[in-house]
Amino acid sequence: MKYDFQKGNGTFRIIWKSIARWRRLGWDGMLEWLDKETWKIPNNQKILQIETSAYRRWITKREKSEFSSIVPKNGLMISIIFSLLENKKNIFSQINSVMKQTYLNWELILITNDWDDERVVSFLSQENISFANTWNDGLSNAQGEWVIFANDNTVLSPNALAEMILHIQQYPRSECIYTDDDYINAKSERSQPRFKSSFNPDLLYSIFYIGSSFASKTSIAREICSSQEEVPSCVNYDFLLRLWERVGISKIGHIPKVLFHYQNKRNTTENQEICEREALIEHFARRGINAKVNIGLSPLTHHIQWPIPDSLPLVSIVIPTRDHIDVLQQCIESIQKKTKYPAYEIIIVDNQSKCPEAIQYLQELSQMVNVKVLKYNDEFNYSAINNYAVIHAQGEIIALVNNDIEVISPDWLDEMVSHACRQEIGCVGAMLYYHDETIQHAGVILGLGDVAGHAHKYMMRGSSGYLNRACTVQNYSAVTAACLVVRKEIFEEVGGLDATNLTVAYNDVDFCLKVQSAGYRNLWTPYAELYHYESKSRGKDNTPSKKERYLAEVVYMHKKWGKILENDPFYSPVLTRIAEQFQLCRMDKKV
Repeated sequence: MKYDFQKGNGTFRIIWKSIARWRRLGWDGMLEWLDKETWKIPNNQKILQIETSAYRRWITKREKSEFSSIVPKNGLMISIIFSLLENKKNIFSQINSVMKQTYLNWELILITNDWDDERVVSFLSQENISFANTWNDGLSNAQGEWVIFANDNTVLSPNALAEMILHIQQYPRSECIYTDDDYINAKSERSQPRFKSSFNPDLLYSIFYIGSSFASKTSIAREICSSQEEVPSCVNYDFLLRLWERVGISKIGHIPKVLFHYQNKRNTTENQEICEREALIEHFARRGINAKVNIGLSPLTHHIQWPIPDSLPLVSIVIPTRDHIDVLQQCIESIQKKTKYPAYEIIIVDNQSKCPEAIQYLQELSQMVNVKVLKYNDEFNYSAINNYAVIHAQGEIIALVNNDIEVISPDWLDEMVSHACRQEIGCVGAMLYYHDETIQHAGVILGLGDVAGHAHKYMMRGSSGYLNRACTVQNYSAVTAACLVVRKEIFEEVGGLDATNLTVAYNDVDFCLKVQSAGYRNLWTPYAELYHYESKSRGKDNTPSKKERYLAEVVYMHKKWGKILENDPFYSPVLTRIAEQFQLCRMDKKV
C-alpha cells in the first residue's frame, strides 16, 4: 500500500512538509526558514531594530551586490551642500566621502561661519548662520542640475552619486530622490539601518521617515525656497511637503540602498516636534484641508485627524456568520456598546446556521431598528457572501467585519470613516490584536509566505515596531478584510470581491490591489483598535479539499499579481519574505 505522507504523522510527515517547503523556497530559502526561530520577538520588546551583528554580516555578504556595477559616465552635475553648524569634528570624513565618489561630476559647497581650508572645493562664510538660512545660500551658488542637502553629521556612500544618476536616467521625470540610511555608532560601526518604504504619503504625514539628507532638482528647489515667506526651523520637512504639493507623488523616488550614513544620532527635541506640526498645519492650510494635527503615539510622530462631513455618511457594517452565538454576540454587543460613531447599520449574513440558540439570537437581532439579517444558503464563499450583503447595503461606506471581531477603541469607526471619506483613499484597515494582546494585523505586506502576510505580527500591543511603523498611519498595498472600511462606490467600481477564483483566501488582498490599481491609496491606522479571534466560524484549512482549494487560490494570485507580489512598494527588497518582523533577509543570494 502506498503511504500517504501528507496524512501521515511523525517522521514521514516532517519529511513530506520539508520537501514541499524546499520545492517552494529553494535551498537558500530553506536555510532562511530554518533560521527564522531566532527572529521570535521577546514579549517585552517594543521597538524592532536590526541587530548590529546581523547588519554587519549583511554588509559583508550582500551589500556590495546590491549596488550597481555600472558607473555612469560624466553627465549632469550634482551639487552637494553641507551645512556645518555646531559639529565640525566630522568635516574631513564628510569631505573624504565626497572625494571618494565613483561618479565624478560633482561640486561641494560648505556653508559655515568659521572655516578656511584650500582642500574644500567651494565654501561660503556668513555670520549668525543657522541651518534654516543655508538653503538659499547654497542654492544661489549651486551649479549642478541636481542638489543634495545634507547636515553636519552626514557622510555619503562611495556609490551614492552613481546610484542617484542611474535612478535619474531610469526615471527622468523624477524631481526628488531619497534613500535608505544608517548610523555610525560609538564603536565606528554601521548600525540601525533604516530600510524605507517607497514614497508613502500618509507615513510622511505621521513621521519624517525620509530623513534629513536627500536630493532634489535644483530648479524645483529654488522655486520652492523662493516661494517661502519665511524659512521654517524644520526646513527639510517643510521643503518636502511643499515639493509634494507641487510635483505630486509619482515624481518623488526612493532608492532602496544605504547611501547616507549619519555619524551621530540627534536627540529628539520638543521644539522639533512643534516645528514639524507647524509645517503640517501650514501644508493643510495651503491645500484648503481642515485637518487637525495632534501628537502621535511615539516621539516625533503625528496623528492627523481628518474631517468627516457634517452630514455623517451612513456606514453599513457587514458581518458574515454561521452558528457560534458566543462569538457573534460578543462582536455585536461590542459594536453597539462601544462605537461612538452613530450613523451605522449592521448587516448580518447568516450562512446556514444550524444551532437553535444562534437562530434564535439572529431572530432577535432582526427586530432591531438598525440591524438586517440576510440568509445566504449556498456553501461558504466569503467573497460571494460579502458581495451579496453590499447589494443590500444602504450606506455610502462599507465596513467588512468578521464575526470574531471585538471593538476596543470607541472611536474606531470615526477614525476609519475619516480616512475613507478622503477622495484619494481606498481601503482602510485597523490595528487588530490577538486575545493575548499581541498584534495580529498592522497592515499587509505582499510576498510574505505564500502570497502575503501581516506586518509586525506577534509584537506586543503598544509596540512602536520597525521605524515606528506599528504606531503610525501609513499606506500599505493591502489590509485585511477582517476589518476593512471602503466607500461603496469604490467597492462597486472594482467589482467587489472575486467570488469565482478566491472564495476563501486572499480575496481581501486581491480586492485591495484592484483598488490600488484603480488609482487609490490603501491605508492602515493604529488608532482603530479591535481584537480579532481569527476564523472561528469557518475553521482552519486542514482537510484535503480545503488544502487543494487554498493551493489553487495561491496559484491564481501569483498568476494575476506576480510582479507586484514580488516587489511590494511599501516594504523593502532587502527585508525577509519569511517572517513578519522587518528583519534582514539572511540568504547570501538575492531573493
